[in-house]
Amino acid sequence: MNIAPIHVAAVGLSNLRFFRSPLPGPQQPWHSVDDLMKCLVLDRSLRRHFRMKMIREHSSETRTVQTDTGETVIAPHFMAQGFIGAMKEIGKASDAFETAYTFGIVGAMNKLTEGMDELDSINFGIAAFRNSNGIPGPHPKVDETAIIRTRRGKGGDA
Repeated sequence: MNIAPIHVAAVGLSNLRFFRSPLPGPQQPWHSVDDLMKCLVLDRSLRRHFRMKMIREHSSETRTVQTDTGETVIAPHFMAQGFIGAMKEIGKASDAFETAYTFGIVGAMNKLTEGMDELDSINFGIAAFRNSNGIPGPHPKVDETAIIRTRRGKGGDA
């Protein structure tokens, strides 16, 4: 069965696909590892090396999925953050690249919360962040009074 991305973002010199997490409950979006390496313009041998290393050393944290364009390895957000950070350290990624990735994951998160009211969207985001980062529940929840207080503090008319 082919898995479709929930969002595609231009990052660096290519497109990066984001996917719904294969894990249960609210989770942050996952990304295509293969796409991320292409966005970084890593040469084919280096992409192959990193892909195999990731599959071998992080098999419980990654998944290989079939898409309309073939097989890709998907991984959680924190792995992209670490990889981008490492690439910045060696000069293969810039602050602008990291910002483009951030806008991409925000777009993917917006797809996951599409159709939710504001309160449900906020609480989904909190739970997804905590679940994706191994922070045990029960998760704190924002209620309507917190939103009203925030709007009033920013000059809102609520």
